[in-house]
Amino acid sequence: MIVAGDFFQLPPVGKNDERNRDKFCFMSDAWVEAKFRVCYLTEQHRQGNDYLNDILNAIRSQSIMPEHLQALAETRQQDIGETFTRLYTHNMDVDAINFKHLNAIETDGRQFDAILDGNDKLIETLKSSVRAPENLTLKQHAKVMFVKNNFDMGYINGSLGEVIGFEEDDDHGILPKVKLTDGTVLLVAPETWSVDNDAGKTIASFQQIPLRLAWAITIHKSQGMTLEAAEINLAHTFEKGQGYVAISRLKALSGLKLLGINEQALELDSLAIKADRRFQELSDEAETHFQLIDLAPQHKAFIRHCGGTLNETEINRNEKKIAKTATKANYAVATLDETRALFEQGYEIQDIAVERGLTPATIINHLAKLHKEQSLDISVAHPGDEVVEQVRKIYKRLMKRQSPENFGDDGMIKLRPIVEATTPRMGYDQVRLALLFVK
Repeated sequence: MIVAGDFFQLPPVGKNDERNRDKFCFMSDAWVEAKFRVCYLTEQHRQGNDYLNDILNAIRSQSIMPEHLQALAETRQQDIGETFTRLYTHNMDVDAINFKHLNAIETDGRQFDAILDGNDKLIETLKSSVRAPENLTLKQHAKVMFVKNNFDMGYINGSLGEVIGFEEDDDHGILPKVKLTDGTVLLVAPETWSVDNDAGKTIASFQQIPLRLAWAITIHKSQGMTLEAAEINLAHTFEKGQGYVAISRLKALSGLKLLGINEQALELDSLAIKADRRFQELSDEAETHFQLIDLAPQHKAFIRHCGGTLNETEINRNEKKIAKTATKANYAVATLDETRALFEQGYEIQDIAVERGLTPATIINHLAKLHKEQSLDISVAHPGDEVVEQVRKIYKRLMKRQSPENFGDDGMIKLRPIVEATTPRMGYDQVRLALLFVK
């Protein structure tokens, strides 16, 4: 197991009487029992060699110099262009700014409601951790931010854009069309956030359009994002680490406009500082340890354990196969084979999606093609007789009615009317999977 993180960032939002030391995972019994080998990462790729990196290093070491403060103060008058977002410490400020700008747009809005499924308590946890709101209202010309990574679709957590319209989608109904700052136009489909149990089965899910209004956002919600430009106000900072998180979202100092700052803004938690020093010591000890032992046998054993090979002839043959997958047709076959291999190893659909960096919907489509073209047995993915039977009845009823609005241009029935007719409400992926077993 590999875990990675930055303890100088903001701790989880806890209970009112919970101390910060109780929020740090390295203070837990589980951390001690895990006996992790610490590898302290010293390279960063967001800021590069920009002076902003020097400022962030000074914050991390709590050695802020007058020149660092002066450089931050000078950004107040900086022109960062028109495409930027505002970061504030409090939800109240963020909501006021976003609602003000949204209400100023005179066109009608469209509301997108999240589809929730599973354990009620876990759903509440998802609601608090997912950056997409449960009820999202959008209008044409609304400024938005993506809150999830989807490299295949061309956006990452923090990508900014503008809603330029709405369009009908065969599977999901009306969807927002967003133009990114680089000019790319995307039709944004829902994404799914989920909680799985130890067996890999999804026990709670939150499905929503992966967008939020982006005229302003809280610093807490900005964690993990990369921003080209931001207007930040740290005058009301109330928790150590807030200033560090906010400023570190940017790639360069030229993208920062700092409106205000207070004494606490650039402070870090004292326990995190002590732990960081200890982690550096442990990392040095681990490096010394591994320099004294021969890792080659472990490396080879790991390759074999993962299904790899050390046979030079087979390696060369595989490299030639990879080279032949350059064409689009061969790539399509290869990507299906990758899904098939994971599926046959017993991976759940959600796990295959995570492993391959794709959406569950894409994996389900792969299974449909593999079942049809290669006779793959997909029975282990059966969602249950009750689910399939309900979807089958709705599907047959809609097919009998033959209402034009329920069919796409390709003559295939849309998922939206089926999803809307299910009770309790199913997610699009659940319906998509059930349809594979409808006869």
